[in-house]
Formats: sequence, structure tokens, C-alpha cells
Amino acid sequence: MAAVVGLPLATPSATADSPVREIHGHGKQACPERSLCLYQDRDFNGRHDAPVWVLNGHDVDQLSKYDANDRASSVYYRAPFAWYAYLCEHASCGEGDFKLIHGAASYETLDGLNGDHGTMVNSSEKRVWLTDSISAVRFGSTNR
Repeated sequence: MAAVVGLPLATPSATADSPVREIHGHGKQACPERSLCLYQDRDFNGRHDAPVWVLNGHDVDQLSKYDANDRASSVYYRAPFAWYAYLCEHASCGEGDFKLIHGAASYETLDGLNGDHGTMVNSSEKRVWLTDSISAVRFGSTNR
């Protein structure tokens, strides 16, 4: 029997209108178009299927509502470059470490990235370690 990759799980956090749904898969190909995908393991879950949290472009102030808080180890943003997202260490993107990424960005690991510390209004550049530390995601666009 062949394994099917990337099918949505039938969990309460995977409803069609939810800003986050959980699938199981690996590799960048598991990430649907126009989505930001948070992978449980480094290197986009490597060669084995594991949780992938698919975000549809709506702000998520608490990934804990979707059993995804502090669990991502890699990320792929399969969207146009003009789209951007903030990966935040704390719920509601409060003060702490964060990383701005643009569409088409991919990170095999979330450690040692050039990021920022502070708030989105007042911050300073620094190296950030966000593996197993992302609690919220904010989205924006220069041309949606």
C-alpha cells in the first residue's frame, strides 16, 4: 500500500476555516501554495513524515491553540516575495526575539538567524534562536 503524503489530519485544529491546519509530510513539496509552513523537525522534516503546521496568511497570536506552540524547527514560506511574515518568540508577538521573512524564504533550521529583539516598533538586530520557540506569526504584504 502506498503512503499518502500531506493529507490534513482530522483534528479540531484542522477545520477548513482555521488559520492553522496540521498535516503530516516532509520536504518543501508538502507545503501548499500561498502558505507558510512550520515543520516539526529540521530540514523540513527530513525524510520522514511528521507534523507540518500550514498557516493561511491570517495572523496567529497563539500557536498553542493549534498544538503548534514552540514546536517548529524549520520553515518554508511558499508565497510571492512581496508577502512577508514575522515569526515571533512570544504570543501576540510581544517583546522578545522575532524574524522577518519574505515569501519564497526557507530555513532548514531556525537557529542562529539574523533577526531582531524587542518589539516590532522598537527593536535591535541580533542573532536569534527560534527552534522550538515560535509562539505567534504575523503577516503582511507590500502588494497583495
